[in-house]
Formats: sequence, structure tokens, C-alpha cells
Amino acid sequence: MSFLLNPFRFGGGGGGGGTDPNFADVIGLWGWEATSPNHLLDESSFGHNLTANGSFARTTANFQFGVASAGRTGAGTASRATLAHDADFIFSGAFTIEAWHFIPSGTTTIGQSGISKFVDSAGNRSWALVFGWNSSGGQGYGARLSTDGTALAWNFQQAATTYSQGVWRHICLERNSSDLCRLYVDGVVVASQTVSGALFNNSSVALEVGGLGNGQGSPAGYRLDEVRITRNVARYDGAFTPPTAAFPRS
Repeated sequence: MSFLLNPFRFGGGGGGGGTDPNFADVIGLWGWEATSPNHLLDESSFGHNLTANGSFARTTANFQFGVASAGRTGAGTASRATLAHDADFIFSGAFTIEAWHFIPSGTTTIGQSGISKFVDSAGNRSWALVFGWNSSGGQGYGARLSTDGTALAWNFQQAATTYSQGVWRHICLERNSSDLCRLYVDGVVVASQTVSGALFNNSSVALEVGGLGNGQGSPAGYRLDEVRITRNVARYDGAFTPPTAAFPRS
């Protein structure tokens, strides 16, 4: 199967020092460049600053852009960054959730993490961009969306052997104005589903960056870079070339 790439689908795709025409709708942007603890500060205009849990920390040992990334740097499977419930992250229309993700080669645990506002129990499910991995050194990606907090309007998970480890990958979950949701890996559509209506709003569920609710484990050495969440906009709306630089900050 081939994909026709639109060369103008870079407005969501970054240029470091450029400008983003949708920046007013960016509700979370974390590039981890500032030294600790300022790496947890939101670089959007919304001030959604995160709190580190476990060994979630900035590191300069491995990154996609700039000089740093963030992730689990020591002990503690529940290592993620969190933000207490904020209604900005409950989507009634279009949205784009994206990040660069890395798991070290040779990771042999089994589990899932992600970027989410989701606890996997009835009445607590909203949305999750899922990163999964297995004991054979593989990984796959998924999406979970619910409009009533219990039933999953979309529950997709790739086999955890789909991709090899040790590679930075651009992962994106978006919904467009026609309610079509797409999951992308490196700009390629790997799954899609129509999900209509506002996603469930549970004020007791935190936003997690690097986590998937319920304290689910995260592998040692996982990294995230250039995490960006945009509301009201499906930035790509079809196959695209992944960003080649850090996202604009204005």
C-alpha cells in the first residue's frame, strides 16, 4: 500500500523557530529543554505545568530534538508526569495528541503506558494514546476513546511485536471535524474509527504524560520528546511526513 503525502501538512509539524497558525489551540506543549524543575513547565499559553512521579525526569542522554527528553530514569514503574483534572483536556470536537516516543532495545518487561486521561475501570475512561511493549523486545501502539466513561467507542491495539525497539517514533492520535479518528506511526495511518460526541469528562482522572492510569508500569529507560496536545484541530488529516524539528513555541 502506498500513501500520497501532502507536502503542506507541516503546519502541525514543527519548524523550531517558526510560527504555528494553530498555537492558540495548543493546550499542552512539553519539550523538556529547560533544566529541572522547569522542564515540567507547559510551553503553550495555557500554563498546564506537570508534576513528576516516580523517577520521571529530564535527561540529556537521549533525545529527538534539542538537548533533552524526559521519561523513566530510575526505579519505579509508575514513573510519569501528571496534571490534576482540567476540562481543557476533555474534547468535544477535533483534537491532535502527538509525541516522539522511544523504548530502549532489549526491554523485556510486558506492559503499557501512554499519554492519557484514562483509568481502565467503568466510569473513568476518556481517552488514551497507548504505548505497548512485550517480553520479546517489540512494541506497538494503540488508541482508546470513550464518550460515556465505560464503553469504549474505539479500542485499538497493535500487536506488541509490530515494531522493533531502540528507535524514536512519532506517534499521533487525532480526530477531525467529521469525527474520524486516526492513529499514526511515523506519519502512516495504522488504524481509524469514527467516534462522535464529546469524550467523557471525569473530574477525578488526571492527565498523565508517560502513564495510563491504574499505576500501570512503564519500562526502564522510556523517553518522550516534543509532547503536544492541540484542541479544535486535526493537524494532519491524512498521511504526512513526520516533523523534522522541534514544534514552534508561538
